[in-house]
Parts: sequence; structure tokens; C-alpha cells
Amino acid sequence: MNRPAPWRSLMTGVIDRRPFTVGAATVDPVSRDAHWSGGHERLQPQTLKVLLTLVSHRGEVVTRDELVQLCWDGRIVGDDVINRSISLLRHLAERAGGFQIETVPRAGYRLIEPQPDRSGLARWIAAAGALGRSSVSTRKGIAGVAVVLLIVGTAGLRAFDRVRQPRADAVMLKPFDVAGNAPLARTFAAGVSGDVTSALSAAGVNVVNPDASGQSEKAAFVLSGRAELPGSDLHLTAELQDARDQTVLWSTSFTRPASRTLAMQEQVAANLAAVLRCALDTSREQDGGPLDQDSIKLYLKACALQQAADPPSGQIQDLLQQVTARQPQFATGWARLAFWAANAAFTASPHDAEIMRRDARSAVQNALRLDPKSGVAYNAIAEMELGHVPFAELHRQFQKVLSFAPDDTFTINNECELLMRMGRLDDSLRMCRRGLELEPLSPEQTADLVNGLIDDSRDTEAQATLQRARRIWPDDNKLKIMQLDYEARFGKPDTALSILNDSDARPQNIPDMRIEAYRRLAETRKANQSAQTAAYVTWLKTEVASGQLRAGFAASHLAEFGDVNGAFKLAFAAPSELVDNAPDPEFLWEPETIALRRDPRFIALAAKFHVADFWAATGQWPDFCSAANWPYSCKAEARRLASNASAR
Repeated sequence: MNRPAPWRSLMTGVIDRRPFTVGAATVDPVSRDAHWSGGHERLQPQTLKVLLTLVSHRGEVVTRDELVQLCWDGRIVGDDVINRSISLLRHLAERAGGFQIETVPRAGYRLIEPQPDRSGLARWIAAAGALGRSSVSTRKGIAGVAVVLLIVGTAGLRAFDRVRQPRADAVMLKPFDVAGNAPLARTFAAGVSGDVTSALSAAGVNVVNPDASGQSEKAAFVLSGRAELPGSDLHLTAELQDARDQTVLWSTSFTRPASRTLAMQEQVAANLAAVLRCALDTSREQDGGPLDQDSIKLYLKACALQQAADPPSGQIQDLLQQVTARQPQFATGWARLAFWAANAAFTASPHDAEIMRRDARSAVQNALRLDPKSGVAYNAIAEMELGHVPFAELHRQFQKVLSFAPDDTFTINNECELLMRMGRLDDSLRMCRRGLELEPLSPEQTADLVNGLIDDSRDTEAQATLQRARRIWPDDNKLKIMQLDYEARFGKPDTALSILNDSDARPQNIPDMRIEAYRRLAETRKANQSAQTAAYVTWLKTEVASGQLRAGFAASHLAEFGDVNGAFKLAFAAPSELVDNAPDPEFLWEPETIALRRDPRFIALAAKFHVADFWAATGQWPDFCSAANWPYSCKAEARRLASNASAR
């Protein structure tokens, strides 16, 4: 017999057990169940405590220190623990609607509702807060909230220590200077600073303000900058200093037309936040002591290159090799070197690829010897093993990393993509949203979310997310490809054709045959005539047969235009391993291939590309298998295939 959790036992019969509302959700504090129209979720005990605290102070800022005191009994907890609870509540807010958890830079968090509802338990909390007020309270209602949290398992309220302990892995952001008296430059500078602060806070970085002297003993690094508007272009320079002696470790500059202020603001903030997170890699305790400044400079240069639209893999590897040669005890340096060596192997010749993978394996061993919980190192392993180990093994590896680093965005991104290719679209979307929440300024996280939304047929949200991303990152080549792909497949054919005819809008480094395929697809959709559709289908088959076009792309559109048998024939004839012309398993889940999924032959096709092996090994079947009135049973068809295979 299962025993109730201690906190629930304490609650029973003691507090007002009536449910309370927050936004569109109704929360039962006894069962921890949250219900809303079309959805349900059971909150974790710690998440409920944080929600209770924020609900009791709707519209008011609750500091991170106060959350620690009220929800963790004042125990020392890492920022990632708090971030995890806030992240879970934001997922609840997103699904239920009607409220949001706002990060107030350098202050804390605030729960906001369009029309706060102080009924049920929230009203009880407010009343308890009123009874618990005292003249010496630093915040109204704190005593009342402490009573509630004591009842749900918190040991009590201790005295607040509002001053954070000094941390070596903290950064100080100085207000950016502004040249002249240009209001646009001033607004831009403030916006960049605010976006950097928000992005770092979301990632759990401790961002501190300068003291009266303009410095801070808490910070390991200091970021400063200067914005100006010379003519029609915005210009910003930024530099990162070692807080100990003000040595400049890294500097950069950005110039964009003033008409693209918002896009530039988010691009600059994303770049600066990424480099700052890399800087903190170097400030954490190393077995061989702190990194010397020359090594930090090399490492930051490599990190900055990684933010490019087309990162120069060879140059990044050279820099990281220099770093690890100088600092052989730097675990993250080894891990990043392993990742980029493994990444470069995908486009190298077979001989060079084997050398790169060998170097990557050696670097991973060094990284994990120094830091057994290095998320970057495990993701480097995944990069090396992709196509060489079962998908289920990659999934287990990602889950292992998330068990000790739940907010590791690298792993979240990989798990999001893996689940998408395994047909677990709902789980994939949750991971994609979480990744973007933790890295709101990342075009990669945005692109993954758009892919997931498209595969899940959430067209309106996909289009809105993609349009916003294109405004922010107009030069990002991956997003250019996504926009062309979306318009050619689902959007306006004329828009797709205009992109193809515009050298600035057209994606770069994309094969000519793929460009031609998009052109023919857009023209076929625009004409909407059976003769032209038949000609396009014939052309697809011809180009796949000649090795000029990938079978996955062609199979999707054959299925879309009604040639289901032709689509199966192409897909079954394609290579199943990760070689040049092998289909990406994602084509199995695209909206165009719904006719394939409704055919029992689909299970055999999924088995061909090793996706069915994932289902069998993990017990996690694709979403459509649980759909009502599906034409066949996924598990029964899989058993039949397995039986036939064993009989041969």
C-alpha cells in the first residue's frame, strides 16, 4: 500500500481544502492536481509551494531569496533548482492560460493575471497573510504565507538574509554608455542590457549591479558597452573584462541599419549572453586552478565564433586545441573540443572523419574524467554516435544528463529533435518550448520549435513564430531555409517564388537541385492542375532514381499529391543508414505523410529506419498510435512484423 507523502498528511484536515484558481486553472492543494479546459497536470510538491507564494502576492515581485526562505526553508539551493520550479510553472501557465510568471531583472518573479481571482485558497492565503502581518515585517503577508507553507511541509520561516553570498560565477553588467544625445541609441542600449540580463537570469546566471564605486566584489566578469547612432546606422561596441584587474578579455562590435533596431537588439543580446555564459565556464573551480587570462581569451574567441550563422568548425577546433593544451584540467574546454571534432566528421572524407572521431573520443574521455556530469561531453558523445547506436541509447543518454542537469539547453535541444523523429510529437514540443524558455534569444531553439509545430499541424502558431524569428534574425540562413520550405509546402506559392527570385532572401549553401524542387513545388501548388501535378510527381521519381534528390523529400510530396504507393516504394528503396542520400526520419511525421501513417505498411517503414526499435526498447509509442478509430493497431502490426522476421 502506498503511503501518502508527508506534506500531504500534514495538510489533511488542517487547511482549507477547497480548490483555488489561478488564471484559467483550478488547483486542488490536496491532490496537487491542476485542471483547465482541455487539460490536466499534477504539480510537484515543490512547484506547488512556489505557486502558493506567487499567488499570495499577485502582481508583486517575490525575490529569489524570499522563495528560498519560504519554499526551501532557507536551505542553500542552486539557482538551477529555482529556475526549474519557475520553468514548470511557466509550462503550466502556457497550457492553462490566463496568467504568466514574469522575470523582473535583478529583482525576482511576479505572477500576473489579466483579472486576478482571489477566491478559494488564494483568498484564504490573503486572510492568513493579513492575520500574520506585523509592524516589523519587510513584506506584507509573509507571516501568513509561512503558515501555509509550514502546513504543506516547510519547516518554517527563518529570518531573511537579503544579501546574496558573493559568487565567483557572477557577472556585472554596467549600464551601456550612449554617444551624443540620440534617443534611439539610448533606447537601444537599455534594451540590449535588459535582454542580456533576462537571458542570463533564465539560464540561472547571477547578474549583479555595480556598487557605488562602479564595481562589485561579487562578479568575476564585467560587461560594458557603448552605443551610438552615426547617421542611419546603429553601432554598438562591447567588451568583457576580468573583474580582478579590468583586463579586457574579449571585445566585439555590431552595426545594423537603425530601421532594424529590434532585430539588432535581440541579436546582440543573444551573442553577448552566450559569450558571458562561456566566460563563466572558465571561472568555475578547475583541478589545475583558475584559467590564465590568455587561455580565457582563446576560449571566448572560440565561443564567439560558435554564434555565427555558419560556424567555422576548423577554426573553432584550432582555438579549443590551444586552450586544452594550455589548460589540460579544463573539462568544458575538452568537452567543447570533442563536440566540434565530432560535428566536423559529418562533412569530412571517410579517412578524415575517422581521425576526427578518434580525436573526439579522446577529448570526451578527458572531459568526463575531469567532470563526470558534463552535459556538453555527453552531447559530444551523441554527436559521435548518431547513426552508430540505437536511437533508444541516445534517448537514455539524454535522460541521464537531464537527471543531473535538467536545464541543460544543449541536451534539451537534442532530446527535442530526437523525440520529434521518433513520432513523440507532444513530448518533443514540450522539450522545444522548454529550451526556448531557457534560451529565448536562440534562433536554433526557435527553429526546433517551428519544426515541431509544423509536424504537429499547429500551422497558425508555427507561422507566427517563424515570422517573428525572421524579423529578429533576418540574416540567419537556417531560418531562411525554413521560411522557403514553409511557404513552398503550406504557405503562399507566390511568396516562395519571390524568395527564390531574390538573391538577398534566398538561402545560401543549399543544393541547386533542392532549390529547383522548391520552385517546381511552388509552381505546382500555384497552378493546381492535374497535368502539372502529374509532371511534378514524375520529375520527383526521376531525380531520386538519379541520386539528385533525397527520397524523404520526394516521398512526402508523392503522398501529398495522392501517390501513396509510389511514396512507399521510394522510401523502402532508400538507404536506411546515415549516408549521403538517406532520408531523415523526420519525413515520417510531416503533415504531408499522414496518408502513409494511416497505412499498416508504415510500421514496416518505421522499422526500416530504426524508429520502431526505439518504440520497442522504450515503450514510448508514437502519438498517433493512441488516436481513436485509427485504422490499425501499432503494437499488433509491430508484433506481426517481428513474428515474420523471426520465422525467416
